[in-house]
Amino acid sequence: MLGLRRIDCWAAALGLAVFLEGCGGTSLQGVPPSTLLQPPAWQHNRFAEAPIGGVPSRETPDSVKSENLLYVLYGTYADQWVAFYSWPAGKPAGGLHGNVWPAFGMCGGQAGDVWVMREPGSYEYSHDGRKIGFAAYQSLTSCAVDRASGDIAFPAGLEGIAIFSHGRGRPKHFYAANMDVYSYCGYDNKGNLFVMGFKYGSPGGVAFALLHSGHHAFTALTLNHRFRTYGGEREVQWDGRYWAVLEYGTSSIYRFAISGSRGIAKGRVKLVEHATASDYWIQGSIISVLSGDWIKLFKYPAGGRPVRSIGGGADDLVVSLAPN
Repeated sequence: MLGLRRIDCWAAALGLAVFLEGCGGTSLQGVPPSTLLQPPAWQHNRFAEAPIGGVPSRETPDSVKSENLLYVLYGTYADQWVAFYSWPAGKPAGGLHGNVWPAFGMCGGQAGDVWVMREPGSYEYSHDGRKIGFAAYQSLTSCAVDRASGDIAFPAGLEGIAIFSHGRGRPKHFYAANMDVYSYCGYDNKGNLFVMGFKYGSPGGVAFALLHSGHHAFTALTLNHRFRTYGGEREVQWDGRYWAVLEYGTSSIYRFAISGSRGIAKGRVKLVEHATASDYWIQGSIISVLSGDWIKLFKYPAGGRPVRSIGGGADDLVVSLAPN
């Protein structure tokens, strides 16, 4: 997941040195179509930065603790903030304390927690917006959390994949033989880490690898769909059954099953768009797609035309399910 108004992140990744799991049962049934929402009217700059363990914004009602939320990153450069919407109804529900600039993106964690990548590192927030953790690292492209162990992984450009055990301490770096630059990653429901990056001299430059849970060496993967070229905005996520990969420069998401060192295409999700999809989040039977400045919601894996939209210059998104 990438912030800062979709900066040229593949170039940023090259100079360094996306949720994940779609297991929820949320559906769009009963949600009015063609609903347009704008960013919330509350002024985020009125609130000071909260310390770790601090309370959420007074603009965030207590009801958010029991309802699913869509976290949305807004703003640009020196002025960024994170707003909450009820999910999937889309009603404003508060947001995080203060200006989060510079924020590079977000990823979902355990028990509805959300990680926000920013300077000087990545902060973990509870479902209702309390700051509860910190990892002294951030990526300009994506992060991913193993929801079973709490491990968090950051693609580190030329420095491999940095993984914090339980989201704390110092990271361990892992490298794949078939990859020179590490850009996007995601965990599945068994703790396996799927990584996309760049390999100099390979056709199109795109490379994929899998780090099996508990292992220390990557397995290089060969997918039976050749992606056109390596690009800056292509997320990878586990959708609950297959690995989902967005083809750069298109609105097509390809689904893959992994067998040994092979990635076998199991279908394409075609999104009928007016702009190129650049980011997405899969949650159950809904996929939320960042397209230009809009977030558009589609049925998944059916695709087709969007069933509703959220507007107003959004830059990143994560669905946070209410903890049981």
